[in-house]
Amino acid sequence: MSLKVQSSDGKFDAYIGEYQADNVISPLESIKLRNSADAEMDTLLGSLKTHVNDVLKKEQKAELDWPLKRLQMCADIMVEDLQFLAKLMRNANLPQDTIDRTRSAIEHQLVYVVFAHNASVDRVKAINKAR
Repeated sequence: MSLKVQSSDGKFDAYIGEYQADNVISPLESIKLRNSADAEMDTLLGSLKTHVNDVLKKEQKAELDWPLKRLQMCADIMVEDLQFLAKLMRNANLPQDTIDRTRSAIEHQLVYVVFAHNASVDRVKAINKAR
């Protein structure tokens, strides 16, 4: 079993494709991906500070910073736990059936996250407010 990732953003999809081309993500590539993801989030959070959160405060609505930062933290925790789990599995000398079932269970969780994205934030569109 193996999961492939594809983005609706053509430029990002090409970037993803570079990493998936050989079906191996090296430690250096993993660090580059994390740095890229963090830079993207930091850029977004920086832009929110200048305008969007001010508008949300005036409208007495929740700011976007905290759920975005929490999502970033959860992604880091997930990656670290996957790496730790792989180390434990290698050291445990598990039968192939257990390895396969573990992979399947993890892939189900990851698909759950991707589908939740597709059913939520991916569907958000700008609303034209009458002024």
